[in-house]
Amino acid sequence: MTSAELAVETAKANLAACNLTSPVAGTVTGVSATAGALTGQSGSSGAAASGGSAGGAASAASAGASAAATSGSGLVTISDTGHLQVVAGFSEADITSMKPDQTAQFTFPALPQDPAAPPVTGKVVSIAQTSSTTNGVVTYPVTVSIANPPAGLRLGQSANISVTTAAAGDALVIPGLAITTTGTRQTVNVLKNGTPTPVTVTTGISANGRTQILTGLAEGDQVELPAVSSTLDTGSSTTTGGGFGAGGLGGGNRGGRNGGQ
Repeated sequence: MTSAELAVETAKANLAACNLTSPVAGTVTGVSATAGALTGQSGSSGAAASGGSAGGAASAASAGASAAATSGSGLVTISDTGHLQVVAGFSEADITSMKPDQTAQFTFPALPQDPAAPPVTGKVVSIAQTSSTTNGVVTYPVTVSIANPPAGLRLGQSANISVTTAAAGDALVIPGLAITTTGTRQTVNVLKNGTPTPVTVTTGISANGRTQILTGLAEGDQVELPAVSSTLDTGSSTTTGGGFGAGGLGGGNRGGRNGGQ
């Protein structure tokens, strides 16, 4: 009788130990347990995270953690799906102009695009100090939070991200091809009385093939553009561009799919 009572008490204690308490609130996104299998050290916990892949690859991810019932591998994975983040690889040239709290905009290839829906936005959270190299391409993982994730967004889905590093309103812009750089001097050929005349200019932001002009040109000036040909052009012929006026201009960087935290 005594032996049986001790066995019952042991069974009750083992059953109570099977109740796990998560250190974080969230959604269970993975269970690695098998019914009837033995666990290791009960009650331990740890955070789970995965790094972004190189070459601009990334996927939508959670800023949550995991609760583990074993010391070796996690028993249950819990993700905070209410606070999603993106980890994307940006080139070493882009990373020099990036910093925390810069605004970002997202698109998701797997989700239908609704033109009437507001854009999905976020902010740069952190920039890695160390890089990764894939096929000779150096990238830095950048973590960006998603402020208003779409309803159908799932963990691990692909995302495209654009980070705005600079912006200028009412900017005077011209095609970047019209600018000739010699050392630190930048010039643009302006048509004056039908004759191309080099004019020294000061430039600002460059984005999407356009460059902001700070000084040297006025709205309506006609500038000369290089000839565009479908074959290799070894000549010096040029085409004349029209007058260029004021408009908005924003500079940005792009990452591809992302891996999350």
